[in-house]
Amino acid sequence: MTESTQDGQADGMEFADRDEPENVKRARERLGLPVPKREVTVELETDLAASVSELLDDAADRAGIPVPEALEHAILYTYGPTSNRGSAEPV
Repeated sequence: MTESTQDGQADGMEFADRDEPENVKRARERLGLPVPKREVTVELETDLAASVSELLDDAADRAGIPVPEALEHAILYTYGPTSNRGSAEPV
């Protein structure tokens, strides 16, 4: 049995083990399909964050407003006024 770390995760445990159910991982291995690794996910998340940041910067520049205000507008557009924030569904 692996030793547990302070954050509750087992030492040496691959991120893919937690991200994907074990039966799905075994099925992928049996079929010869690649098993996703956390490094790829982190790379994609980083690329996505950079793309979102660029889009937000571009939108703020076009609107002539600072990024925090553009972000607030995007949140209001997506989720509605402050009274509806926290709702799981867009307005």
